[in-house]
Amino acid sequence: MKQKAPTSDTTVAGELTEMFRISQSIRFWGASNLAQQGGIAVLSEKCQQECQEIVNYYLENARILREGLEAFGLTCFGGTNNPYIWVKGAEGMSSWDVFNQLLFKAGIVGVPGSLFGSSGEGFLRLSTLGRREDMEKARCILMGFAARLD
Repeated sequence: MKQKAPTSDTTVAGELTEMFRISQSIRFWGASNLAQQGGIAVLSEKCQQECQEIVNYYLENARILREGLEAFGLTCFGGTNNPYIWVKGAEGMSSWDVFNQLLFKAGIVGVPGSLFGSSGEGFLRLSTLGRREDMEKARCILMGFAARLD
């Protein structure tokens, strides 16, 4: 004999809700096989080496750009253990002043620090998560300006 599907007439209050919850829990129990395999793969020695190469690439980008910014006479924070450099503007400069100075003098675009809250005022955040050629070009432009200032 074929069993009928449960309905609100054949179940007690809340039973369907509980059955649905159990069904969904079983169906979505834990991470998918693909996510599990990715998690396992990232722990392999080969993947660890590849990840470190990527990290080193972006840290070198940060070193290159920071070198140019400092040659330009700007005070920088970060970029030594992360891919973001915070550039401090001269005394009394707003974040937007720093943004405009680098944009119009060097063609470098960043994010005004004030967009990160009041503590970011007077700073510009630059990301080095880009191509090496772009970082080297920016460094050359900044060093060219620095040489003219001397």
